Amino acid sequence: MWRFLIRDNGIGMDEAHTEQVFTLFRRLNRKENYPGTGIGLAICRKFVRMAGGDIGFTSRPGEGTLFFFTLPVRE
Repeated sequence: MWRFLIRDNGIGMDEAHTEQVFTLFRRLNRKENYPGTGIGLAICRKFVRMAGGDIGFTSRPGEGTLFFFTLPVRE
């Protein structure tokens, strides 16, 4: 498997909400406070899993997030 890491310096999030952030149209924050539709990470998970990989993250509120995903090596 190939493993990719992407780090941001955003608002971070509580890891207790892992399933919620990967669910279509589910948001952790009010739309008035932070823009977005709640589809981005759900679509990422769908594509990564269709390719045979997986996706996740580690994060703490106020400290940004480290996203990681795997994809199978194709020869």
